[in-house]
Amino acid sequence: RYACPTAGTSISLAMPEDRQKCGYLEEVLGLLLDNACDSLNERVATSEVLPSEWAPSIQVDMKDLDGALEISVHDNGTGLTPEKIPFLGTPFFTTKSFQAGHMGLGHLRALMLLHEIGPCEIRFTAEVGRFHVLARIIR
Repeated sequence: RYACPTAGTSISLAMPEDRQKCGYLEEVLGLLLDNACDSLNERVATSEVLPSEWAPSIQVDMKDLDGALEISVHDNGTGLTPEKIPFLGTPFFTTKSFQAGHMGLGHLRALMLLHEIGPCEIRFTAEVGRFHVLARIIR
């Protein structure tokens, strides 16, 4: 079970049957949830938004659709500006502090593992205050 102290977390899972792919998927979800939690915590620390106006949330969904596994991770943390999206997955690209231990390798590792699971398409959408990852893995 994954815990993020800032947000309520909703998770529904349809795991692959292959044990190795299951392990990869678990690591991918951990990396994406770590990023989402960091984003929520950063928004809490830097925002003047009142709790009554904003409820931190992470939503994770996994569905089996027409022979493909669809993974969706959405959070309402700090988000990213759209011009930064093309850099996600670039080694050492981060919007976080290197001093805090962030190396800019989380999305790169997640993308590499998703491709190990199977042929896939991955789409990031973001704006300030929202971030969404959608991966569709062909089985």
